[in-house]
Amino acid sequence: MSNQYIGDDIRHLAGNRGVPSPECELQSSDRIGASFAGSSVLLAEDEDQLLYSYSLSLQILGFQVIAVSNGKEALESFQNYGEAIGLLILDVSLPLLSGLEALKKIRMSGAKTPAIVISGHGESLGAKSEAKRLGARFLGKPFGMKEMQQMVTSLAPGRQPT
Repeated sequence: MSNQYIGDDIRHLAGNRGVPSPECELQSSDRIGASFAGSSVLLAEDEDQLLYSYSLSLQILGFQVIAVSNGKEALESFQNYGEAIGLLILDVSLPLLSGLEALKKIRMSGAKTPAIVISGHGESLGAKSEAKRLGARFLGKPFGMKEMQQMVTSLAPGRQPT
């Protein structure tokens, strides 16, 4: 069974597991989802609580979220919904196919969709340079929702990279 969730369905993923609400850091006035070519984000994260929290934060920012828990599903989702996806957020350490491998395959298809690679593991130095080589930004875990918002905003069309 696939662990893919779109939009409000993400609330079924983690239920109420004591995950801190990102609403305390983000306001609906911070919505930037409409700035992207596609208003959907493909989010790949294998930790359920983080997947739930990040998805909720992205929804507050105005994105429809396609949330998956492994790299294979990320690649398949991009193949199925590519034109609707305006942003990729991929964890480095995903089962079945790493986030970097999924991004590499997406780039090989010719897609230039803005991307953020996230990681909280010791491979961050290698992951950071590989993300840059693939035209992606890198965000190290742990990070706050405001940091995620700033990174996403910096990737919006018409904005200069920081």
